Amino acid sequence: MNKTYILFDLDGTISDPKEGIIKSIQYSLQSFGINVEDLDTLTPFIGPPLRDSYKQFYGFNDTDTEKAVAKYREYFAETGIFQNSLYNGVVELLQTLHDMNKQLMIATSKPTV
Repeated sequence: MNKTYILFDLDGTISDPKEGIIKSIQYSLQSFGINVEDLDTLTPFIGPPLRDSYKQFYGFNDTDTEKAVAKYREYFAETGIFQNSLYNGVVELLQTLHDMNKQLMIATSKPTV
């Protein structure tokens, strides 16, 4: 019997990474004295490269951009990476596919810390 392989992306397919990403951005901006209360205003950061977003949305120069990215990673590595929730129905979907003898795999570009 041939095995069927199914590859899923993690963020945005299996789980919603929004909270961890947004709170990491908020944390990084706070280190510059920028307080963002409405976290939804930071959603445009999700997707594009972080460096580009800091420059585009906050006018950061290269030095400040690197500091902001370092602060983002500081929060994300400790807390933000875990602020990630499964989408409704994902557990049931994966269980059904597993029960059907499908080989399931996850792909992500998240760090392997």
